[in-house]
Amino acid sequence: MSVINTQSLLCDILKQIMKEKTNEHYTFNIDGGTNNSDGYMGEIVFFHVILEDNERLNLVLKSAKSHKSLKEILFSDIIYNREFLMYTKVFPELEKFTKSKNVQDMATFIPKVWFAEKHLDQVNIVLENLKLQNFHICDRKKPMDSSHMRILFDTYGKWHAISMAFRDQHPEKFSRLVENWVDPKLKLIKSFGFVKHHGIDLSVVKKMSIERKRFDLVKLLDSIEGQMEDILFRNYSEDENLLIISHGDNWCNNYMFKYKENEGTSTPTDVFFIDFQLSRLDSPALELSSTLYNMGDKETFKDFDNLLNIYYKSFSKTMKLLGSNPAKLFTMDDLKSHWKRHAVHTIVYVFVYLRISLCDADDAPDLIKMAEDGTDFDGSFSFHTKNMDLFWERAYDIFIHYTEFVNKISHK
Repeated sequence: MSVINTQSLLCDILKQIMKEKTNEHYTFNIDGGTNNSDGYMGEIVFFHVILEDNERLNLVLKSAKSHKSLKEILFSDIIYNREFLMYTKVFPELEKFTKSKNVQDMATFIPKVWFAEKHLDQVNIVLENLKLQNFHICDRKKPMDSSHMRILFDTYGKWHAISMAFRDQHPEKFSRLVENWVDPKLKLIKSFGFVKHHGIDLSVVKKMSIERKRFDLVKLLDSIEGQMEDILFRNYSEDENLLIISHGDNWCNNYMFKYKENEGTSTPTDVFFIDFQLSRLDSPALELSSTLYNMGDKETFKDFDNLLNIYYKSFSKTMKLLGSNPAKLFTMDDLKSHWKRHAVHTIVYVFVYLRISLCDADDAPDLIKMAEDGTDFDGSFSFHTKNMDLFWERAYDIFIHYTEFVNKISHK
């Protein structure tokens, strides 16, 4: 989006926001945006507004990519509309539900929405800018450590409980919220040719497994190779497994953490979830496995059992506060069974997230230029980075962890 177009769009949006606030005198300035290597599917603009009483509002605008061909390839009618629905319908309904039960306000992990509009295929959303409230995004090139994973699993326990309890107690309202939803991720899998190219990636991991004599992993990879399309398109997922509305895009750029002030600690105290373009009906285990495998490494995996306990304790507590029975709806055994069944999708899809996490700015595909040039997007997310050795080691460790989990649960 050009500077002129951004200025014009913000002028229009702020007129609507300020009309509601009955504040006619204000100024605004654009503070910056994001680039290709940040991995966002929309356009992000940071800006601030100064009101007549000198109050400062720090805000961020999220808009659909402006290029028409790119919108078609990214299926913007689904992706951007999904986030619009999350902020304008799903969150307000779930927040109303939690408040009726006197349970924790969702505003502790979902950012405040200042404005949301949809005109034809254009979606614009204005949110509070958490960066200027001392929230930070982790370095995407570094694996996320256990202290960050623990607060994520704890918060997902609350989020999943809210979603599942609402479905339990208000099934008709829940069904209306997600009526006619499709999984937006499945559209992207087709556009970018993931079935073919992840098969190539899988062969590299298989070669590493043979060289390292991990024949249990070789056996798993053999079974995955014969089911690649079914696994990526999740043809094995029964409706009864899709228990929650997920966050859906689980990687480091979609979390913002706050830390204890003046203590120089790296242990987070709060987290916000951002970016809900891939939200969908899902299994809790797919969300959690994506969180762990997309961002963790073998050191983080050592905390796996503890992470599951943290999640389930948070989930159970919130479910009971909301008036639903976790022992009836989703047990720890159910969680582990779901992990075995659904995390196989995560480990195959993880090649995308690892590339985006480890790439430099000049490694990342320029989707707008590709669309302008008419370049086929098939394979565009199978690019090489300057850190391919690290990429393959991280991928191998993920497959090893999943294999050992499956071996353990199958033995039991």
